[in-house]
Amino acid sequence: MTDFERNRSQKLKIILFTLKILTILFTAVPVFQKIFPQQNASFPTNDYKGTLFAELFTGAVIGLIMLLWKMLDKGNSRSRIYTVLELTIFFLLIMFAIYCSGGPVSSYKFLFLYLIISHAIEYGITTGFVVSAISSVLVVLTDVFGLLNNVSGNYLENDVALIAMFISIAWTLGYYSSMEDHFIDMLKEHANRDGLTSSYNHRYFFEVFEQDFETSRKEGRPLCLAMLDIDHFKEYNDTYGHQRGDAVLVRVVEEMKKHFPETDGIFRYGGDEFSIILHNCSAKQASELTDAFRSHLEQTLCVDEKENPYHVKLTVSVGIAEISPSMNTYLDMISRADTALYNAKFLNRNRVEVFSSIFDEIDNSADLKLHNTLTSMRALISVINSRDDYTYNHTNRVAKYCWMMARQLNLGREDARTLMVGAFLHDLGKINYQKELLIASAPLSDEQWAELKKHPVYGAEIVRQIGGFDEVVTLILQHHERYDGKGYPYGVEGPKLNRLSRVLTVADSYDAMVNDRPYKKKMTQDQAIAELRRCSGTQFDPELAEEFIRMLKKI
Repeated sequence: MTDFERNRSQKLKIILFTLKILTILFTAVPVFQKIFPQQNASFPTNDYKGTLFAELFTGAVIGLIMLLWKMLDKGNSRSRIYTVLELTIFFLLIMFAIYCSGGPVSSYKFLFLYLIISHAIEYGITTGFVVSAISSVLVVLTDVFGLLNNVSGNYLENDVALIAMFISIAWTLGYYSSMEDHFIDMLKEHANRDGLTSSYNHRYFFEVFEQDFETSRKEGRPLCLAMLDIDHFKEYNDTYGHQRGDAVLVRVVEEMKKHFPETDGIFRYGGDEFSIILHNCSAKQASELTDAFRSHLEQTLCVDEKENPYHVKLTVSVGIAEISPSMNTYLDMISRADTALYNAKFLNRNRVEVFSSIFDEIDNSADLKLHNTLTSMRALISVINSRDDYTYNHTNRVAKYCWMMARQLNLGREDARTLMVGAFLHDLGKINYQKELLIASAPLSDEQWAELKKHPVYGAEIVRQIGGFDEVVTLILQHHERYDGKGYPYGVEGPKLNRLSRVLTVADSYDAMVNDRPYKKKMTQDQAIAELRRCSGTQFDPELAEEFIRMLKKI
């Protein structure tokens, strides 16, 4: 529910509450007139029964008012039983007021109007008609009672007009209320839709996903978020123009609606980026479902070579995140899906990647000390992110390469974990440097370079103080050592280097080659592979360098 809807609902509740309070107060007037006739100048202190009845009636009225006030609490849900009970009490109060003020000739039959008005506004035309029908029946019953008891008066004619008023007011207000609700729904639908693709828009995504996240977490139900991005879409737009690009976006959404019929959660998250909320779906199921869609789209989108002379092939990359206990808010899940999408695009695009993190593995570990340690390190990595975006993104990419190399080399669980933790923390020592040094746009001076070379020692010292990570300390210290012994900080040579350190060195160096740095342009993948082979046996372990190249060619 939006702030506008909450505000409107609260104001409407106050208006309806006021109408109901007026109804209660009006019913109290004839009751007290019956108990305390006007000719008495003071309360009859010796009329104990009358006084007791007045006190009980007053208590009932106050209790009903408090009950109605409780309904104003936005956290209080209105059940059907609650509404029926409320209506029953009001009908009884009004009938008692009519009885106390003359029955068939009572002038308080108009009080039914308050019930009809409030319920027609609150619930619409159907409920308004039901309340007006019950009110009409009760009025007719009082008239029958009057005829049977020979009560004189022109109440029959008046009541016919009153019943007609009941029906007309119920229809008018109920129809207006239904029309207003329909109009508001139309405005909401228009406001929540993307004008081009007719999918839901970015703003509505956050509103819906926050609710879905909280509901799934509370009820323990599976939930996945898929972030989908069209590969090379800017290139396509530049080649064919925005009109053709818009047509592609519309086509992609049409295909998504066909492929994901069980969900209405398709949103245009950005220019060429979409999000899909998948309820009651595991990460494995989401991966299979979205990969089937990716494959389908690859075969159907822009395959006509006559209309595609530049052979710009449009594919999609997908990142998936699954809800987990370690997430504090829905924003954590969006961030993970974004990271998974980044990994999919980073790994040559046209693929589906499910978010995975060494931290989640540790979070699920029974080792409480390990869990607490990684929590502290997670905070340190966040510090790096706040000071130096390049180092933070570089760290994530290197960790991804190490994760793939762990599978390539069939490493055991403990070695894989050590390698991943080392990859995440290998540049931790850079938090000791000024931001200006880390993001310098010009080549570093000899003094600056000599100082920056100390970051493996600084990082190792930080991790050593925490304890329990001796092998990770070794990886951090050695990730800039060379196979020929000419690296830093200590010049450790070849086989004396930790094997996992040698894996980290290859991953770290490759990523530095294929990504832009402030003072150096990136290489292509082929150029970087050639450089790995050129430096094989000098900077890099020859065997591991070749394994890394084989791994790259698989992705």
